[in-house]
Amino acid sequence: MRIIDVPLEHLVPNGRAFNPSIIRVGNDILFFYRFEKKDTFNTEIGMVKLDEKLKPIDSTNTKLELKRFPVGVQTFDDPRAFLLQNDLYIVYAKGVLHPQQVGGMWASGIGVARVKDGRVLHQGTPKWGKNQNYATGWAKMQSEKNWSPFEYDRKFYMVYTINPLVIIEYDPNSNRCHKVSETSFNQSFWRHGAFLGGGTSMMKRGDEYVGFFHCFTTDGKRSATSRTYNMGFYAIKNDLGFWKVTRMSKKPLMVAQWDWKHDLRKKDHNW
Repeated sequence: MRIIDVPLEHLVPNGRAFNPSIIRVGNDILFFYRFEKKDTFNTEIGMVKLDEKLKPIDSTNTKLELKRFPVGVQTFDDPRAFLLQNDLYIVYAKGVLHPQQVGGMWASGIGVARVKDGRVLHQGTPKWGKNQNYATGWAKMQSEKNWSPFEYDRKFYMVYTINPLVIIEYDPNSNRCHKVSETSFNQSFWRHGAFLGGGTSMMKRGDEYVGFFHCFTTDGKRSATSRTYNMGFYAIKNDLGFWKVTRMSKKPLMVAQWDWKHDLRKKDHNW
């Protein structure tokens, strides 16, 4: 595994950047990331070009001008970039905070944007799962996150869930989706969190598509607000029209701990 260090000062002055996606488009290497304004949880998505040594190129850093719909969207998070028939897309999460649960309860949904030269050409909200009504009805706080896009047979596919492995096809013109395959597998060997969430776009390697997932366990020794996040990889393959998981990590590739309650105490909650 290779770790790429992108200096923060080239991305967000007086802020923080997270969860990037890197992709080559023609002669350009593009680096998408979510960034947080200082002392808030409000986030945006930025893009910068990298040179062949994967260092940011001066004066190429820009913020994507994403429209906030439905009204009330506060965050744009976790861009996943991929190419569909040479057109550049990002799949991202957008979040809404419960007005009386500061930092503790969010609704989230999935957005899709077509991007060219740092400009957003089109945005859409896929009609699937809870994605259409995630920002309504605070009692339920609907949530969709971590869909992982890829191109297959010149069409827009996404991993909706990993176990069961649910693959959906998305039409950017109508925003409609339909399920193309659903299969389950035994992940009893993985003892680092039960629910596997998507983490990256899927990359084609031979006849497989490879991506990373994340999951977490709670740290009972500290508090219910403390989590240990674990990251692994998985590979999928189309077998006579059905998609299946062909390989998967048995141990975490990376581990990180986070206590959101401690993090909240450092914030100035001016929503």
